[in-house]
Amino acid sequence: MRTMAKYDQPVYPEARPKAQLPPLAWPAWLVKCDGADLQTRRGVDRFKLSYLSAEYDCVADRSRIQAFYADLLAANGYTVTAQTPAVLPRDGTAIVEGARYFGDRLGPRFVVRVELTPAAGEFHVELRITARP
Repeated sequence: MRTMAKYDQPVYPEARPKAQLPPLAWPAWLVKCDGADLQTRRGVDRFKLSYLSAEYDCVADRSRIQAFYADLLAANGYTVTAQTPAVLPRDGTAIVEGARYFGDRLGPRFVVRVELTPAAGEFHVELRITARP
């Protein structure tokens, strides 16, 4: 009976060290759809996650703006994780979202979210990059 006692002890998986996020900084390639630089601001959201954001107005077509940001994210190592389909009505908010993972897909990452809101013949574009540990 004594030889079975070792099986009565709990076994825990080995803890793998989590990848570390680099410091949150606005990437130079994340620009307006005409290529101009953006004024950014720093914040903390309701989940206590740090973010950087910027916003501007653009008169380009919604599908062109979405394609620009989807291509920009993909070209810079981000996986596009969400995008509003082109068939949805143009009078609602559209998004493009991408993530860059540091380690596995459940681990730390930067998430870039672009929201396009129609406003008087143009689109109000809000960009946010969030550090998610």
